Amino acid sequence: MLVAANLILSFCIYSFLGWLCETVYCSLPKGELVNRGFLSGPFCPVYGFGALLVVYLLRPFARLPVLLFLAAVVLTSALEYATGYLLERLFHTKWWDYSKRALNLHGRVCLRNSLLFGLMASFVVLLLDPAVQRLLLRLPEIFSLLLAAAMVCYFVADTVGTVRGILSLQEHLEKLEALREEIREKTRRYHEEFEQNILERREELAESRQERREQMQARIDALTRQLSGMRLSSRHIHRRLLRAFPGMRSQRHQGGLEQMREALEELRCQRRENQK
Repeated sequence: MLVAANLILSFCIYSFLGWLCETVYCSLPKGELVNRGFLSGPFCPVYGFGALLVVYLLRPFARLPVLLFLAAVVLTSALEYATGYLLERLFHTKWWDYSKRALNLHGRVCLRNSLLFGLMASFVVLLLDPAVQRLLLRLPEIFSLLLAAAMVCYFVADTVGTVRGILSLQEHLEKLEALREEIREKTRRYHEEFEQNILERREELAESRQERREQMQARIDALTRQLSGMRLSSRHIHRRLLRAFPGMRSQRHQGGLEQMREALEELRCQRRENQK
């Protein structure tokens, strides 16, 4: 039991450290805190899994630093690629995109990140993991067991909440896309009917044409207001995910996603103006 508990706690430590590195790396250029995590809490599980894989698979190479580094580059790149692929298939969304970076593979991995992950993995195997294991061995056994159980419950709850938030984001984007399509269709029909009335019945339908025009315009205005409201009505987790993954692209509802990004940018600009 203690071995399993220490494994869980190691996963939590590495998930937190991964989240911390990602958050600092992404927050400094923007000058604001960005919760750079898939989950709502301060953890990036992919770093936890990655660190454990690196430690247990690459420990035999600890005495060969160059070979350790090369193996770490391959292993962490494979993990990042597989994670990106699975997330795209599960949620029909591309969470990060390295397509503009040199030597990338399908936008899911790139050489720069792979080299950085290789260095980090080597550091974990050679220096960090031994220190983490010494720390965990100093904890009382009952404390380790209770803390591990609590962390499992936390991760399950956070994962369920995050997945539900992502699914609701997809639903929100679908509604936005449907509204945009309806506006386009209403506008197209409005122009078609207007042109047809001009050609077929100029005088006798002038009054009804005007009434029809006003009705159609009112419907378009109402849809536009509804669209504007939906752009601003996203849940907190939607806004957090958009800030955390600025390169996110929806495979089905990219138009709705861009609408939400524009709305969030407008809100940020308004807040900056209010603070002046």
